[in-house]
Amino acid sequence: MKKIKFMLILVISASLVLAACAGQPEPEVEEPAPEEAVEEEVAEEVVEDSEAEEEPVKVLFMTEDPIGINPYFTSALDGLEMADAEFNIEYTIIEGTGDPAQNDENVRAVLREDYDLLILMTFGFNDILTEVAPEYPDTPIVCIDCAAEADNVLNVDFQSYEAAFLNGVAAGLLTEKNIIGHVGAIDMPFVHRWIDPYTVGVQYVNPDVTVLEPLYVGDWADPATAKELAQTLFDQGADVINGVAAGSNVGIYEAAEEFGFLTHGIDVNECPLAPGHIIESNIKRVDLAVYRSIADFIAGEQIGGWVAYGVADGGVDLANFAWPDDDTQCVLADNPEALAKVAEMRQMIIDGAIVIPDPLYGGDYVLP
Repeated sequence: MKKIKFMLILVISASLVLAACAGQPEPEVEEPAPEEAVEEEVAEEVVEDSEAEEEPVKVLFMTEDPIGINPYFTSALDGLEMADAEFNIEYTIIEGTGDPAQNDENVRAVLREDYDLLILMTFGFNDILTEVAPEYPDTPIVCIDCAAEADNVLNVDFQSYEAAFLNGVAAGLLTEKNIIGHVGAIDMPFVHRWIDPYTVGVQYVNPDVTVLEPLYVGDWADPATAKELAQTLFDQGADVINGVAAGSNVGIYEAAEEFGFLTHGIDVNECPLAPGHIIESNIKRVDLAVYRSIADFIAGEQIGGWVAYGVADGGVDLANFAWPDDDTQCVLADNPEALAKVAEMRQMIIDGAIVIPDPLYGGDYVLP
């Protein structure tokens, strides 16, 4: 571009010299003066250079534990890639080790860097963000499944207990032995969001069901132990076992195929992992939450406060309703009467006729 401009100036200068030597003035032609043409070209170059130098939005994505096979984390990565395909972003991923002290140090380290947006997962970052985020008020932070107390942190929550209730309804309708169990990751209030409402849903449609005491893996990614616990519940007579063990659920699916019981998926549609054995999946649209957070930031929205996604806005759901045109391979899809009943109760949640309280905070169920 610079050479072209230089050559244009030389041509203009030479033309002026030749015209002077000729002694006869050239007829005037109505066209832009040479100087104006050069100025237009310079202006175009400035615009092009400005666009070329536009900096990408730097996003830091950090997990509390290793990503591995945990569908919760892999769904979040899907959202990150969706944003990367649409926006001019540059992202960095830091996988946690599960060590709280190391995770805290990771947070302190990235806050000292020049990232435009931080996205952290999960509630294990609550304390460290409450402590140090206020020291960096100009750094916007999104924390999935968190309750950090800082003005520059957006806490993203999911009302997964609504979908858990619906899963329980499906299980109560499809059990044949009227014995149901739970395999959870860790015995903590957060995990009871998938256990307590599920039990209420089961017994709401089938009061004859016996619900066994939940068993816990003690880890988020230990399929071998989850499989052993599932077999224990099966040996106690359970023909439906609610899988709430995150990455450990794979072991439950193996046991379901081996021993012939029904179970449930978690976070993403896991029905294809054990066709004919997974009633439904408790869908948690972490991918959309991550994508929306990045999109909102790029659109100029201020990051901070609290947002919760439920059945009504598609933030949580069951696979058959989240993707009604797809072959989900979920058992519920092959049982039209049970599917219709679940659909009816799902609509009542959307309409407010059914209210499922959050087990983390308590409250009363509103059931017709």
